[in-house]
Order: sequence, then structure tokens, then C-alpha cells
Amino acid sequence: MWQLLRRDPAALFGALAVHVFLLGLLVVSLQRMPRVEPGGRSGKPVIQAVAVDAKQVDREVERLRKAQEAKRARRAAERRRLAAEKQALQRQRERQARAAAALKRKQAEERARAAAAARLAAQRKEQAQLAARKQQQEAERRRAAALEAKRKAEAKRKAEAERRRRAEEARKRREAAAQAAAEKALQAQAAAEQAQVQAARARAIQSIVARYTRAIAARVEQNWLQPPESVAGLTCTVQVQLIPGGEVTGVKIVKSSGDPVFDRSVETAVRKSSPLPMPSDPSLFGQFREITFVFHPPGQGGGS
Repeated sequence: MWQLLRRDPAALFGALAVHVFLLGLLVVSLQRMPRVEPGGRSGKPVIQAVAVDAKQVDREVERLRKAQEAKRARRAAERRRLAAEKQALQRQRERQARAAAALKRKQAEERARAAAAARLAAQRKEQAQLAARKQQQEAERRRAAALEAKRKAEAKRKAEAERRRRAEEARKRREAAAQAAAEKALQAQAAAEQAQVQAARARAIQSIVARYTRAIAARVEQNWLQPPESVAGLTCTVQVQLIPGGEVTGVKIVKSSGDPVFDRSVETAVRKSSPLPMPSDPSLFGQFREITFVFHPPGQGGGS
């Protein structure tokens, strides 16, 4: 029995539980046992011992072991049942997969047969169309042969008419070319004259722009106040935006002198000089929307 308990720890715990239970019963029975006085006389109580039957304990342990084995057997049977159900489900899935594959094969075969039938019908239709085209081509060949003679006669007549037409067109082209050459020469002469006029006007405009740019730079130099700590020899490039009438709408230092105080003094002088000198011809304002010049302090050279 003890070897069995060592092999099965669960049975050992069960046996211990039974022993503890029986010991509890013994204690309770001892507490409830009535006192018996020998000879009818009162005295100290006599305690009677109650023996615990080892065989009964073994039987109880065996019963617990068998109950646990039966429980394990039921669990094993449940696992076997679940495994069998799993295998049955797997077999069912395999049967379904085979049935689906067979259905797909059958459908593929049906599609192949339908495709073959369609190809055969298409071939027959193509053959019929080919025969019809051959008949049509033969009929067209006969009609073409009949028309060929008529076409040749007509072609000969048209060739003569075409020769006369081309001769006439050649004459007209020669006349048109001569006229075009004369017109081109006149246009070239007019273009050369126009270019000369435009070049002269461009030079005049450039001269006007240069003159007014110098006048603007001079006006700014007149209104410029030298900063107290400004060193000599500083210059900066100023970009000025104007509106008709010479009003200044924007000032930007596009090339700094390196001295921010000097640059700001130049911007102030430009705004103070508004309105700046402008030509009286309104058509020249496009040249003065934005003027850029190099500011030189008075006594160090003129603006450009």
C-alpha cells in the first residue's frame, strides 16, 4: 500500500485526509462518551479507548485511489472522445475538400468543353466568312476588270487635263513667287527701317532713364543725412518702386554697404525725396516702375 502511495502522491494526500478525518471522529466520539462509575459509586471518569481499524483506513484509501483512477479514466475517455470527434471532423473536412476539388474539376471540364464548342463554332463561322469573302473578292475582281478599261480611258483623259492644269499652276506659282519676292524685299526694307527707328527710340529711352536716374540719385543725396559714426567710402545699391507722379511706394537695399545704420539712412533719404523726378511722357512710366542705382555720399562720386 505504501509503495502505491509513493507512486501516486494524490493518493497519499487522500489517505492523509482520511486519517485526519478519522482522527477528528475519534476526538469527537471521546468528548461525547458518557461517564461510567463502577459499582454505582461516583468517582473519576473512566476513559475507554477506541481502536482505529487500519484495514478500514486502507479500504478508504483504496476507495479514494479507485475514485481518482476512475476520474482519470473518465478524463482519458473524454480526451479520446474529443480526439475521435476531431478526427471525424478532419475526415469530414477532407471529404468536403475532395468533393469541392471534384466539383471544381467537373466545372473546369464543363468550361473546357464549352470553350472547345465555342472555338469549333468560331472556326465554322470563320470558315463561312472566309468563303463569303472569297466569293465577294471574285465578284469584285470581275467588276474591277470591267472597270479597269473604263478607268484607263478616263485616266488618259484626266492625265491630259492634269498636264494642262499643272502647267497653268506652274505659271501661277512663278508669278506668285516673283510677287512674294518683291513683297518680301519690301517687308525686309520696312523691317530694317522699323528696327532703326526702334533702336533710336531705345537709345533715346536709355538716355532718358540714365538722366532721370542720375537726377533721382542727386535728389536722394541732397536729402541724405550722414550718420554720426558713418565711415567714409560707403556705398549701397538701392531699388525704388514708384507710381505715376514719382511717389515712392517701396525702398529696398539690394546690395548693402555693410553698415546697417548707413543703409537705413539711405532708405530714409529716398522716402524723404518723394516725389522723385519723372519724365513728363506717360508712355515712359514703364521704365520707371522700378529704378535701381548706386548711392554714393555727396563728394564721393555720382550715382549710376
